[in-house]
Amino acid sequence: MDNLKELVSKKFGKKISNRGDCERLSEEIYKTTKKELSYNTLRRFFQLDKSKFKTRKNTLNILSAYIGYQDFLDFKINSSREKNWAINLEFHYQLNQNNVSTIISLLQEIWIYDKNTFAQYTIQAVQEFINRKNIYALLNFIKSLEFQITNLNYSNILLIAQSILMKLRKHPFEQAEIFSLANNKQFQELLVSNFIDYEYLKSGYFGKIIDSVVQYYNDQTYQFFKCLKINKYILNNEIDKIDNLPEFHHSFHPILKGRILSILYWANKHDLPNSNKFNLKKVLIENFEATMLLELETFAIITEDKQLVELLAQYEMSSFVEDYQFVHNEIHNLIRCLYHINQQNSTTAFEIYQKLNSKNVHHSHRALFIDTLHLVESKLNHC
Repeated sequence: MDNLKELVSKKFGKKISNRGDCERLSEEIYKTTKKELSYNTLRRFFQLDKSKFKTRKNTLNILSAYIGYQDFLDFKINSSREKNWAINLEFHYQLNQNNVSTIISLLQEIWIYDKNTFAQYTIQAVQEFINRKNIYALLNFIKSLEFQITNLNYSNILLIAQSILMKLRKHPFEQAEIFSLANNKQFQELLVSNFIDYEYLKSGYFGKIIDSVVQYYNDQTYQFFKCLKINKYILNNEIDKIDNLPEFHHSFHPILKGRILSILYWANKHDLPNSNKFNLKKVLIENFEATMLLELETFAIITEDKQLVELLAQYEMSSFVEDYQFVHNEIHNLIRCLYHINQQNSTTAFEIYQKLNSKNVHHSHRALFIDTLHLVESKLNHC
């Protein structure tokens, strides 16, 4: 209904705000449609009359005809499509003109009624800033839209984070740009805390960003980056650089808890100073969360830790019934496949492998899945 009011006002040429506007609009409607709507009906429709009322279907049909539709049904079917097309044209025009402030205002409006479209346009805008080698426009952009991005569902946040970070893979960074990215609040909290580019953590832009952080904006973000630094040291066999270990807290986000448990397990296994003995399987049973388990499995895959693969696969197979549905089921199936390969159960491993499908993998773990799939294929060929 608000869209109809907006379009009627737009055709009339001004906001309908008083009796005189309603009288003139009534005349305009008759000239256009040869149908009558009284100024009182229009006053009620535009809520200048505060009494409650239900707009009649005939009124909606006449107003829809006034703005060019056959009737109200035609308006409902086609107006959203036309509005979306108009917004799409406006967005790309402003992006081409590099009118960043106008783009931000447009996206803030889009966010109100269509979060998925907001996410898609946000990704397009940021990727264009990266194409133009304008990292500072990127940072200003995500700062201005921090509220909107933070209040998306997790899937859209993850999609934005992944799309931006993977686009940065090919950016020719200067050290000042890396430092600005690494120490930007929104970049830390909205992007890096939600997506790890494991392929470039060991070496490459992502590892450089992690090394350049000197400022953190809250304890949980600090713990996220601490885990990333330690993972980088582990992957590069720079164990002497691990000066202290993260602490596990039940209040942390499940993803962070999974990363901390991975590191504590690894430190305990390798007898690092200050590492404490603990029973990972017991911790899993007492604190089970699907995303926490996923992080442990991700760590087992990237470090190729056979013992951890075995522990996690056995835990899953003993703890869950066959039809238990995981959020990231294919990653869990990869772990089971690796487990059976390590156990030289090639027949079972091959059966699981044949059912694996990258299309079922969440975009947050697609690259990791594909890389591990190549490892699985290589191991199966030697079984």
